[in-house]
Amino acid sequence: MAALVHSGHCSTVRSIIALDVDYFYCQVELRKRPNIDRNHPVAAFQRNLVVTCNYPARAAGVKKLMLVKDARDVCPGLILLDASDLQDYRVACSEIICLLKDMLGGAAVENLGLDEFFIDVTEIVCRRKEYNSCTTSFKGYCWPSKDCDSYNLLENEELRNFVVASHLCLEIREAIKSKLQLTCSGGISNSKLLSKLAAGLHKPDEQTIILPHLVESYLNNLDLRKLPGIGSVTYQSLVDHFCVSTCEQLRFVPVERLLEAFGKRTGIRLYHICRGIDEESVRDTSLVKSISCEERFAKTECWSEILRYLRIVVERLLDRLVEHARVSSGRYGRLLVVTYLKTLSTKRESISCNVPFDVIRLCSLCNSLKSSSSECFEKFSNLYRSTLKQLENRCIQLLRIRLGSDFSLCLVSVGVKNFVTLKEVDQTSHPNSIISLIQRSEAKSTFSSVVGQTSSREPMKCCICNAFLNMEMSNEDINRHIDKCLCMESHDKSMNKNVLDGFIKSKKPKVSLTSSQCSIGT
Repeated sequence: MAALVHSGHCSTVRSIIALDVDYFYCQVELRKRPNIDRNHPVAAFQRNLVVTCNYPARAAGVKKLMLVKDARDVCPGLILLDASDLQDYRVACSEIICLLKDMLGGAAVENLGLDEFFIDVTEIVCRRKEYNSCTTSFKGYCWPSKDCDSYNLLENEELRNFVVASHLCLEIREAIKSKLQLTCSGGISNSKLLSKLAAGLHKPDEQTIILPHLVESYLNNLDLRKLPGIGSVTYQSLVDHFCVSTCEQLRFVPVERLLEAFGKRTGIRLYHICRGIDEESVRDTSLVKSISCEERFAKTECWSEILRYLRIVVERLLDRLVEHARVSSGRYGRLLVVTYLKTLSTKRESISCNVPFDVIRLCSLCNSLKSSSSECFEKFSNLYRSTLKQLENRCIQLLRIRLGSDFSLCLVSVGVKNFVTLKEVDQTSHPNSIISLIQRSEAKSTFSSVVGQTSSREPMKCCICNAFLNMEMSNEDINRHIDKCLCMESHDKSMNKNVLDGFIKSKKPKVSLTSSQCSIGT
């Protein structure tokens, strides 16, 4: 029931690898503390709950979501590590994605949460199989046992695909272990559903294959609660309505009754997953659409308090933007969004504008910083500090414009959207855009013809100060002009409601704060 994939001269069943980082939070904390023995019971906690623990701690009785107090009672020698700050875990996730991209090129990588990854290696397997005809043994476990000698791997092309995939999975896991000091459990099968289930069969630091012709046998006695997407409510409904608790029992329920009881979407999914049918593709989530950070607090009407929280949020956001740019070839966002929640409101309100120039410059350049010299580090640090200040000032100005002097807030959030890469923008960018400013020294002559085409365009008018702006102005100059206009205390407040409305509509990328961009969000 697996979908066939056609790639050039190769037509084969899909090969999907699932990676699950073992006790992720603990491992990230432990690699920062090499003096702690990994065979000692260790748990990571947030607030007063254990979020994960290593296997020695599990053997002592510590469980996920157990109260810290109870965990200490069960295991008196337990080492507890604070996992409240998620920044280190986001960085570790980005490092894994970066490593996978470097190893696998254009293969789609989808991550769930911070510690689970799906990789579609079908095309890579096809290419490797042509050059690796002598590979005849699986790596890792092959359900239901490790003994795979009974399979005729040389004559069965489908089985040879999974042989190659198992070797590839082992290479990936060993690379993550050696370069990032993180162990992973792996699963290989023909779908995301089955590869995820396979990854959980032998943990930690092992891998398992579920071959397509064994899927039905594997699922027969599998508890429905172990299937992804079936929670306690759905499971209880299945027990109450149909008296079923395993995949084999669920197969005997007619699809019409499932649709009647659970609706079209859930009913069809239940019908499929109990048969091992999952044709969902691996979505490349390494290319994020937006990055944001927020801070919730007790209500305040004091600007100094708002600014303190805003600075915390902005610094976290810039760290994440730089980390994302580093692992994604300098991708950057072009739209800055500041969101806030008034104390007596249930709806979040947003105001947006173009990102400051230095943010784009920092993200575009950080990926190319290969040198680790002190001079290089100092230059980057100076740019980071100036960018942080510029981003803080822009967010403060936007909030002052929208809020005025009468406000009461309990949340602020800052995010960046509309991500692109230099390569994506290069072909369509204006000759005086930020991209051209960054690349002008390398490609000055490339845009000469475009300059001639745009020189006759009408001048741009700023609706804040009503000044005509020269088309030859760079985006950096426009940013400065916006900052100056926003800071003018003498500006008529009635115009702030539709600030920058229609500003420079013909400019690409947009640098205006239009009325359509000032949206209300939930």
